[in-house]
Amino acid sequence: MLRFVFYPLFFALPVSGWALDIDHCPTPERIKNKQGIYTAPTVSHQGQWIGALSSDAPAATTRFIRAVYFSNPTEGMERGILRRCMYRTASNEIVDLNFRANEDLQLSVRLLDRENWKKRKSPTGLHMYVCTSKEEGGCVFSVLE
Repeated sequence: MLRFVFYPLFFALPVSGWALDIDHCPTPERIKNKQGIYTAPTVSHQGQWIGALSSDAPAATTRFIRAVYFSNPTEGMERGILRRCMYRTASNEIVDLNFRANEDLQLSVRLLDRENWKKRKSPTGLHMYVCTSKEEGGCVFSVLE
């Protein structure tokens, strides 16, 4: 299992959090399209990103739009579900990629690099955070086991 330590986060984390299994939404260039099935590897190698379009001629992804994360009001950014990473294709369609684990992991995540995640109103009563950073690793999170 690949472990990373982000230097800017080094002093912001408690001792128990210095080595984290991290992931982030893939950049558009890393996403492969095979007949409308979109896939990309994860940084942690704990799974893959996967999505699908049912159009007649699905095109390559060209632009990252946003990542969407939900949590209950008591958990906030500490534990929740990364719902999707959204992209626009060359044919102007939107495709959502979802994180799929290799194992039966508890698919809870903790948000990292928190200044990129903005809280938004959600009609569900859950807290919703959205990240629109276009940088590779801008919408970063750690997978909680």
